Amino acid sequence: MWAADATFARSGSWREEEDEQDALRWAALQRLPTVARARRGLLQGDDALCEVDVAGLSPGDRTALVDRLLADSGDAEHFFRRIRARFDAVQIEFPKIEVRYEDLTVDAYVHVGSRALPTIPNFICNMTEAFLRHLRIYRGGRVKLPILDNISGIIRPSRMTLLLGPPSSGKTTLLLALAGRLGPGLKISGNITYNGHHLNEFVPQRTSAYVSQQDRHASEMTVRETLEFAGRCQGVGIKYDMLVELLRREKNEGIKPDEDLDVFMKALALEGKQTSLVAEYIMKLLLVAIITMTVFFRSTMHHDSVDDGIIYLGALYFAIVMILFNGFTEVSLLVTKLPVLYKHRDLHFYPPWAFTLPSWLLSIPTSLIESGMWVLVTYYVVGYDPQFTRFLGQFLLLFFLHQTSLALFRVMASLGRNMIVANTFGSFALLVVMILGGFIITKESIPTWWIWGYWVSPMMYAQNAISVNEFLGHSWSQQFANQNITLGEAILTGYGLFKEKYWFWIGVGALFGYAIVLNVLFTLFLTLLNPIGNIQAVVSKDEIRHRGCRRKNDRVALELRSYLHSNSLNVTKAYKVHCPYAVKQTKEMVEILSIPNRESKELNFATKYAQSFCAQYVACLWKQNLSYWRNPQYTAVRFFYTVIISLMFGTICWKFGSRRETQHDIFNAMGAMYAAVLFIGITNATSVQPVISIERFVSYRERAAGMYSALPFAFSLVTVEFPYILVQSLVYGTIFYSLGSFEWTAVKFLWYLFFMYFTLLYFTFYGMMTTAITPNHTVAPIIAAPFYTLWNLFCGFMIPRKRIPAWWRWYYWANPVSWTLYGLLTSQFGDLEEPLLLADGISSTTAVEFLREHFGFRHDFLGVVAGMVAGFCVLFAVVFALAIKYLNFQRR
Repeated sequence: MWAADATFARSGSWREEEDEQDALRWAALQRLPTVARARRGLLQGDDALCEVDVAGLSPGDRTALVDRLLADSGDAEHFFRRIRARFDAVQIEFPKIEVRYEDLTVDAYVHVGSRALPTIPNFICNMTEAFLRHLRIYRGGRVKLPILDNISGIIRPSRMTLLLGPPSSGKTTLLLALAGRLGPGLKISGNITYNGHHLNEFVPQRTSAYVSQQDRHASEMTVRETLEFAGRCQGVGIKYDMLVELLRREKNEGIKPDEDLDVFMKALALEGKQTSLVAEYIMKLLLVAIITMTVFFRSTMHHDSVDDGIIYLGALYFAIVMILFNGFTEVSLLVTKLPVLYKHRDLHFYPPWAFTLPSWLLSIPTSLIESGMWVLVTYYVVGYDPQFTRFLGQFLLLFFLHQTSLALFRVMASLGRNMIVANTFGSFALLVVMILGGFIITKESIPTWWIWGYWVSPMMYAQNAISVNEFLGHSWSQQFANQNITLGEAILTGYGLFKEKYWFWIGVGALFGYAIVLNVLFTLFLTLLNPIGNIQAVVSKDEIRHRGCRRKNDRVALELRSYLHSNSLNVTKAYKVHCPYAVKQTKEMVEILSIPNRESKELNFATKYAQSFCAQYVACLWKQNLSYWRNPQYTAVRFFYTVIISLMFGTICWKFGSRRETQHDIFNAMGAMYAAVLFIGITNATSVQPVISIERFVSYRERAAGMYSALPFAFSLVTVEFPYILVQSLVYGTIFYSLGSFEWTAVKFLWYLFFMYFTLLYFTFYGMMTTAITPNHTVAPIIAAPFYTLWNLFCGFMIPRKRIPAWWRWYYWANPVSWTLYGLLTSQFGDLEEPLLLADGISSTTAVEFLREHFGFRHDFLGVVAGMVAGFCVLFAVVFALAIKYLNFQRR
């Protein structure tokens, strides 16, 4: 007994001693200034309470804290009541907001009937009307459609208000108006006040929030990271001020709160921990760099003649193109993020420059890695000048070029704001930059009215700087043909490039300046432009006329629903009285109906689908025809792009087809064909990918319902492209062929149209195929991009087939673009017997012999070339159809 009593005595004294220590810790904490006390708290450790910094709690401490609070409270509701009770104990009231709206009217101006359909003619008319309205010349034929008509109401504080109404009654418009987020295309009148203050007296986005039906967040971030990011952007608001006031009043009144609850509330009122997210992938670049170094392998590369120098120029040009193309992926990535960025901007999370500046800074390591990897893998293997300073010079130049490329395509994405439009803008920007860069078309061949484009092209500065860095090196220092210049200077001069050393630093400085200017433009576009509006619904004229009668019917229906609801209680009581009998009767009926009739037969259908294959194909084709005709963002933009490109190419390549005196004339003509094929084709391939992705998603539901099978759907998508691409080929071919002054014979013109038509077809089908074998249109361009690069490398323009190493020559024959250039160049120049001056300025030959000796092109092989180009169309179309049939990327 004595031992037990002594034990209990020691235990009691130990608890008293522990309580005294806790009291001393709390007293020490209370002596701190209020600001410091808001950041400190007492947290239960393994043995006793410990003073901690609430902003530096470990994940384990946070989890244990929340578990203890919920375990003590029993449920989350009681936990929040404890927080509210702590404020009530010191008479602190939460701020309340009362929203009033008086005589609120919102009107929209819309087209009615068929004029509202999103067809190509309507798209052109809408763009013209918008331009004329901006100039205040023509108001247009739009009709006023009232959405909210002179409504008033009050939203009381501390209450949950339910807004009910039939479809298209203006519920979303009312909520957007109250949140201050109505679009600029709507006309609003009336008064909206928050606690008596109008919307222009404060920032409503910081006071209220509208959560749309499709709330958008950054897909790369977890839920916790998204919430932490929102907290960091919004700040602590009034929570910190209320916490400081709470601590001050509790100290004055001698109130000691629960330690765990105190730590939790302090941590809630302070900023969270920083998070960072960096996700980049560069394996694609490494694979292409390895292929490039094996194509331009030093054992096949020499430094003996002007033709050798042209091959090295091709290698340098391809390095520039590769770095430029790497930035193209920014278009799809940024367009995907734009809805989230616009949401954050409109909610005043941060100004746009707070996004663009970190994006620019975070891209610097990526540019260093990509440009460094490219130069490290290719420089010495290709056989560039071995001087180490020139190695560093090429690395520095490609680094700034990559920065310019990223900024350029971010500008295109922020300007386009739609995947199809942005891809088209991006392709156009890349085309302008490349064709006027000084390699595809030499400076001397550019017409005077386009020479300004040469001086503003970033690629011109990159091409001149990287060429000067290489050809003024020791490897090209031998004397050229008894002239007072080196071989390197002769190559630079012959190709219209500058030969002064300072042009390297001019190029570096120009690219750095472009990176700054383009990032500034990127910031301005994110600040000033808004998302592209949704397509309006088709409104009939009768609906406009009877709009008021519709609203009267809604009020009658509302009163009827109220009457039925008031009488539903009596019906419910009567049902409860007779419920047991009703349940018994229902069970008996189920048992009777579950026994099949003896004469009944099992359901059996002769075919899986109601219609035949041909009927399904015709129905799908009818649907796709309407879908394409009413998708101006795809069809109209593509035609507009084609017209602009054909006019631009025709005026740049003015009379190129009639110039056949020198080797450079043939190169210029081939360069124009090469650029047109590559860029119009890639534009077709990238712009069709979002369309196919949407159509495939819709087909999952319709095919599951048994409406049609996969192959009729796929072949209808293939067929619907035929007339659009035919018109596109006719527009481009006619304009470019005439402005380029190519030989006007029926045979040559038809050959030109044939190759352009089937080339655009196989590019379009290739874009459709890459979409069909990938989950969505965001992944499809990433998969397609390496093949564009390889098609560019092996097309025969930068390095002819005879100079390609034997181990890579097979890919030249497997490359559809090489067959297209073979057909285009041979059909136009393959039968010319006039003399042709070669690049050295001394030797001469004929165009037929030059094509045969330099490129390996033969005019009598033209029929096989035509068959191969058409064969690629069939191949890509069949693979697309099979992928649609056998691959299913539906997630649910």
